[in-house]
Amino acid sequence: MKKPTFSKRVTYGVSAIAFTAIVIAAAILLNVAASLLTDRFNLKADMTADQRYDISDATVEMLKNVENSINIYMLAPEADVVDTNKTLGIYGPSIASILNRYPVLSGGKVKVEYVDIERNPSFTQDFQLGEIPSYSILVKSDAAYRLLTYYDYIYFRSADSFSEEKPVGLNLEHALASAIYYCDTGSRRSAVLLDGKGENNGRDGGNGAKLVSFLESNNFDVSYVNLTTETLPEDTDLIVICAPEKDYSSDEIAVLDSYLNRNLGKVIVALGTESKDASNLIYYLREYGITVSDQAIYDDANSRTGHPEAVRVTPIQSEVMQSLTTVDTMLIFPNSLRMTTMDVAGTGWSKQDLLNTYDSAFTKVADLVRDPTAVTRAADDESGVFPVASLLTRRPTVDKAGDETNGKLLVLTSGDALSDTYFNSSSFSNWSFMSVLLSDFFGGNDLSAFKYKVFTASDLVTLEIDRQIILGVLIAIPVLLFAGGVVVWLRRKNL
Repeated sequence: MKKPTFSKRVTYGVSAIAFTAIVIAAAILLNVAASLLTDRFNLKADMTADQRYDISDATVEMLKNVENSINIYMLAPEADVVDTNKTLGIYGPSIASILNRYPVLSGGKVKVEYVDIERNPSFTQDFQLGEIPSYSILVKSDAAYRLLTYYDYIYFRSADSFSEEKPVGLNLEHALASAIYYCDTGSRRSAVLLDGKGENNGRDGGNGAKLVSFLESNNFDVSYVNLTTETLPEDTDLIVICAPEKDYSSDEIAVLDSYLNRNLGKVIVALGTESKDASNLIYYLREYGITVSDQAIYDDANSRTGHPEAVRVTPIQSEVMQSLTTVDTMLIFPNSLRMTTMDVAGTGWSKQDLLNTYDSAFTKVADLVRDPTAVTRAADDESGVFPVASLLTRRPTVDKAGDETNGKLLVLTSGDALSDTYFNSSSFSNWSFMSVLLSDFFGGNDLSAFKYKVFTASDLVTLEIDRQIILGVLIAIPVLLFAGGVVVWLRRKNL
């Protein structure tokens, strides 16, 4: 009896079905493998117009150097974080993507977990945090913890000084770097902002609030001291004098002098046109080779458009300024007073100028009544390059092995350089300059490299997961189909 045989059509059909199943299975396996590889080895590519999923080299380097175990808790479900219709909007997917790469980049030292505190309210009971806003991030180690709110890691900016601040990008990497540095070491410093002379110190939310936030983000506990009625705390690590409108008494100057010289303290003095009558303080600075005059600096060629008083300045090549001289900077020192500096050899202090104006700058007698936007250059105005930032350093009288203690005095000719308008803004580099100086003051943990990430548009060119789709669909599947087609063609040919 003759055995039944399958027709060629049936054979081809079975082969086609089997081949299709193999291709589908291969595509699934390939995409799963691609996903595992991208998560394991951080092989994700950011192809957005504004690099919103990119992680900076500074973050990569920082995470490599983490010494202790750090836990990062996003206090919201991951599904809510990435949902652009929820609170974080278009920033949510970027936030989740960046957070989820920290464990790999840190070699497992940093762990990330999403916690729904509405369903698990007891999670934060061990922390003295008070009421916790939605979508806060808790960074914790065995030594310390830090809570970052939505306003800490979302970057806000106003169009001008009269507009409401609106979210325009991310400050996530900068905020996390500060928190991780703190939790990795468990140490904080104390910054005192002098008060009582009309200073721009951010007290009660006034001008200078951005400076306070900057110091706090750099792991400083900020307090206010009026030297007329209060004593300087013994644990003071930094004193900031920002744009005083009134003068300090001789007794207050004596406290400052003792802190600088006897204790080798660290002081930042920012003077501008509003401080031109602070004669005692100005006279005291002469001991350090710093002479501040009543001449205001203007520049109608290198300044903010329409504001010749908003002078643009440039870093001087030096070891301190190295990280700023390698990039295009927009440092603005508005309402600056003219400063001259001289050598202080023999006083125990060494000096170096850090920032200069451009040679298009010129000076006029400071007049607070005059409209600065209407200032024009006159033939008899002094013009040229003027220093606007000078740093003095004092080593201990007796050096001790391994002792890095030193006194620091930074003098700026503009109080408005640290104002809320020009400070802590991605449009200017003033905050980067101060980050560099804090790193020089205290060593390490230079946060100037952690730039704010401004989103230029709400629509994406492509998401980072598109790399996996491109790999799995646009490349792998066509290759498999071509190979399968060749196999089928050869089989047909031989039948």
